[in-house]
Amino acid sequence: MIMARIILKSLWRHLFLLIVGTLFFTQAQGQDNYILYGFRDIQQGNYLNPAFSSNSKIVVGFPGLSNIDVGYLNTAGSFNDFFKTQNGSDSLYLDLSKVINQNHPVDHINLSINQDLVYVGFMVKQSFLSFGVKQRLLFRTFIPGDLFKLAWNGNAPYVGQTLDLRPTIVNEDHFFDYHVGLSVPVSKGLRLGVRLHLLQGLSNIHVVNNQLQLITSSDPQNVYDILASTSFVLNTAGLPDSSGFNPGAYLGNFKNIGFSIDLGIDYQINDQFSVSASLLDLGSTNFREKTKSYQSQEANIHFNGTQVDFINNKDPFSSIGDSLSNLLHVTDLVQNYRAKIPKHLLIAGEYYSKDRKNRASILFSGRFYQDYFEPAVSLGFDRSLSEYLSVKVNYTYIKYAPLNLGLAFALNLTPVQLYMYTDNILGVQWDSQRMLSFGFGINIRIPKQTKAFQKPNQNNDLIPELISPLKR
Repeated sequence: MIMARIILKSLWRHLFLLIVGTLFFTQAQGQDNYILYGFRDIQQGNYLNPAFSSNSKIVVGFPGLSNIDVGYLNTAGSFNDFFKTQNGSDSLYLDLSKVINQNHPVDHINLSINQDLVYVGFMVKQSFLSFGVKQRLLFRTFIPGDLFKLAWNGNAPYVGQTLDLRPTIVNEDHFFDYHVGLSVPVSKGLRLGVRLHLLQGLSNIHVVNNQLQLITSSDPQNVYDILASTSFVLNTAGLPDSSGFNPGAYLGNFKNIGFSIDLGIDYQINDQFSVSASLLDLGSTNFREKTKSYQSQEANIHFNGTQVDFINNKDPFSSIGDSLSNLLHVTDLVQNYRAKIPKHLLIAGEYYSKDRKNRASILFSGRFYQDYFEPAVSLGFDRSLSEYLSVKVNYTYIKYAPLNLGLAFALNLTPVQLYMYTDNILGVQWDSQRMLSFGFGINIRIPKQTKAFQKPNQNNDLIPELISPLKR
């Protein structure tokens, strides 16, 4: 609670302005999806595995629009799980009772926002070379169930108990990503891929350490007292300060530099079976410009409680946060630091029908967040309806957010390609969904041939199954 309040009170207003300002100036959207993996008619699927190569000689993304995508996940619940309508009015109030009764040890909220600014890819013999510039915004909050319980029930029901708030984490990364990738056939049916990234760090929030635990007093005379043992370090960089937000200085800051690498493998076992895997975002960013770190100075504090009105108070956490902030001595200092990007592991298997028109797939995805691992499993099916249209459907299971039905299509009107995708088409009812996902793109695309139904050759590339009339 202490660390969360410091983050919210000191940084949230600035972070909100930062996100809104970024969206306004760059029309950023995001990418953290499952359905695009292996949808080989779209070259941008290569972002999820650098070994992939589509049936294209040249792909040039429409500037700023070649891939636009936003993804949101809240394992604690949907909007309707958190907010209720007051009787007789349209006013909303916060109600955590349903969330608490789920008894989740840790919930997390993820927001991923990426946008291609520049993308170019082309064949070099049997290899595929690509390069581009994109911007990425990743926001991750981990909230333990004990924090929800304390906020809603107070500490009276937990007399003599220790509430563990150590999983509480808030991280944010916003950066420009300058990348170059290469997909190479190395033997019959086998392709390897690599992508190198130069990262221009724009802003960051990074929780290094959090050891917050609250013990409710067992003294009947002081039932509202809390004894807290705490230690935390919160690093920040690039956030607006009292001088305001300068978009030019923010976007033109090249002093926070990082590097990362993506690795991929794609193996066509035979005409009908293939396997693939990738490991993404192996790297970190060094922050040296506009950094500020917050560090707790008190090992133990004594908090005698405060009353909070969740229904009528527009900022129900202010009373708690202000009281705790007055008790906890926090020092801020300027220091350089390094922040890693969450690594992403993907492993997949595919089955093709004999005519190569249909493909069934299974994908295992996992993200590594400091001390937390987020797994997901996705089942997919795609079909080439013609040389002009391909479609894919999938189902994705994520712990605490199990019902996600996806849909994607690629419309090839040579030389223009239009595509759209979502991992949860039910997201149109956004207030009742825990996962939201949507993306689209426009490419100028020159295919290697005009026939849509293909099979792999010994280099794991696509060749026509039907003979062109010009070769007869």
